Amino acid sequence: MTTSPVTVVVGAGIWGLTCARSLLKSGRAGQILLLDSDDRAGGKLDTLPRSGFLVETAANGFLDSNPATLQLCRDLGLGDKLVSASGTAARNRFVYLKGKLHRLPANLWGALTTGVVGWYARWRVVSERWRRPSIPAGDESIADFARRRFGREITETLLDAFVTGIWAGDPETLSVRSCFPRWHEWEARNGSLTGGMISRRRERVLEARMAGMPPPGAPQMWSLRGGLAELVGALVRECGSALQTGAGVRALRYRAEANQPWEVVLADRVIQADRVVLAMPPDAQAKLLDTLDAPLAAKLAAIPSNAIAVVALGFPARDVPPGLDGFGYLSPQREGRPVLGVQWCSDIYPELRAPSGMALWRALVGGPRCPQMADAPDDLLLRTVRDELALVTGMKAEPGFAKIIRWPKAIPQYTLGHAKRIEEIQSHAARWPGLFLGGCAFGGVALNDCVDQAGSMATRVLALDQPMG
Repeated sequence: MTTSPVTVVVGAGIWGLTCARSLLKSGRAGQILLLDSDDRAGGKLDTLPRSGFLVETAANGFLDSNPATLQLCRDLGLGDKLVSASGTAARNRFVYLKGKLHRLPANLWGALTTGVVGWYARWRVVSERWRRPSIPAGDESIADFARRRFGREITETLLDAFVTGIWAGDPETLSVRSCFPRWHEWEARNGSLTGGMISRRRERVLEARMAGMPPPGAPQMWSLRGGLAELVGALVRECGSALQTGAGVRALRYRAEANQPWEVVLADRVIQADRVVLAMPPDAQAKLLDTLDAPLAAKLAAIPSNAIAVVALGFPARDVPPGLDGFGYLSPQREGRPVLGVQWCSDIYPELRAPSGMALWRALVGGPRCPQMADAPDDLLLRTVRDELALVTGMKAEPGFAKIIRWPKAIPQYTLGHAKRIEEIQSHAARWPGLFLGGCAFGGVALNDCVDQAGSMATRVLALDQPMG
């Protein structure tokens, strides 16, 4: 007699939802259960409708340079709800340096004409392609990599702002090989970062030509008309009864002699399973695995995460100072400001994120230099953000709307040695047959990375799905 294998996915954030949906859509994965302790799926990803505003609690969109999330939306029947960021959002991005806002260049080559850096820094960009590689044998921080290739000024201004925008982390401690693996690969293969960028551009043009498509343009940012909660909702519908919220897993047990060796322990029942996929943050995985495998749990617990508070503010559009149209601004970590950056959400997606005549701004507070601010009392947090907006942008109007979202463990930080840690974790986990570890602590933190990696995990699980008897 044969029985269908049972796979339990623990964690119904975007990673777990995508993985479970891929398993279900295959039609050959047996029984799938997707469990989450929260009363809703989506994890950090949500869109809050408040007073006519739509506030994203985490990601504000996704780029089409990786088509993973764009294609997922279309596969889910959301194609007619896709919206691209405005042209001004694509063109106008700012950085706060030395007491004023400067327009950020659209790409590395834009550094040649920007006033943010001096002539020597621009020369370092021009000459980088012919600078001989001196790749260190061990891991290297993003800051050390950038100083080696482009010099101090580019590193402390444009690069710092870029890293702040993606990781909200410290480029001095983050690993370039883990955070931006292509940069390391391009230097190793092409001899320089700019040489790798040129080579990749040529490859993309050739791929488009062979597919009968026009040459690719600059990457665009996308979202959904009603916010990214629509993506979560569509995934929830496709997962159907496989998804169980309010189902917190208390422990995992393994019985090697059993036909279904995994026991997934909940408050009210024990689920027998053939395979378990963990798709939660690393600290949550560590807590769950502690009694089963303390050394493995300790390795997961060693992956740090930063603390971020999202502060959304609504103003009358007439009160926005002139010239503040576009995506928003970033403040490099070296500036030591409590606000990492501000997104002008109602400019990014016009007429979709704020009521008529209103503007929605979203400030990100905390990060490695000011982690205590993410946990500050509401009144102090709001006052700090308002003071910062007045200083940086001249916005002194009283907000008519405010919403604070706190993430004590916002983004896993891929610090120096991260790749080795992950290799050790995966090698250790392989000792447990049928245990799979996933989530954004492993293969990238962006929405596209999560969707990509979750699909790859489903493929790994399906490779083992044979009738059990």
